[in-house]
Amino acid sequence: GYTGANDLTLDQYSGGDYNKKFLDSRYTMNPHADAEKFVRFFNTNRQDFELSVDDKLATEAAEAYTASEDVYAWYVMTRIQRDKLMLLGGVRYEYTDVSYTSFNVVNEAEILPQKGGRNYGFLLPQLHVKYKLNEDLNLCAAITRSYARPNFSDIVPAQEININEGEGTIGNTKLKPVSATNVDVLAEKYFGTVGILSGGVFYKKLGDFIFSRN
Repeated sequence: GYTGANDLTLDQYSGGDYNKKFLDSRYTMNPHADAEKFVRFFNTNRQDFELSVDDKLATEAAEAYTASEDVYAWYVMTRIQRDKLMLLGGVRYEYTDVSYTSFNVVNEAEILPQKGGRNYGFLLPQLHVKYKLNEDLNLCAAITRSYARPNFSDIVPAQEININEGEGTIGNTKLKPVSATNVDVLAEKYFGTVGILSGGVFYKKLGDFIFSRN
């Protein structure tokens, strides 16, 4: 970091060339840094810059992780056609196995490796219905079950704790995937070679919604 007596300001190394026709010259570019000026400033004032190895290692460790995810799926489906009515139903089962490694960082001084893993399964049934009122008009409906996995960065067991500042970031290894029950109803009207007019409504119910809390 910079430890000089005076604060760094942009006017110390502002300038440099830029494309004045950027975006058809419709916007005025704000002041920006000249890389060569900053390099000269750095070389002249090296004594005012300090490399904090502990900070760098702690920052890198807090953001570093490895993760692997294996997903196994089985499904069965069937289609039934009865005159104007079509039923398409099925069920899918997904099993997910996750493993990860990360680090716990305490006060930028103590870095401890951390390993973990989890597994879970989801049963995902679905049913689609289509009724043909006439040659140009269809009514469709569907009820499905789906889910969304949390991000790796949210579930790895990494911890970055600064006791002196009373701050910390902790991954939640028990975070559950977001589950959803979806209901869709749709009408389709075909106009020959002109096109199609469709409209519909949907309902979605979420479970185990993921959120951040400070």
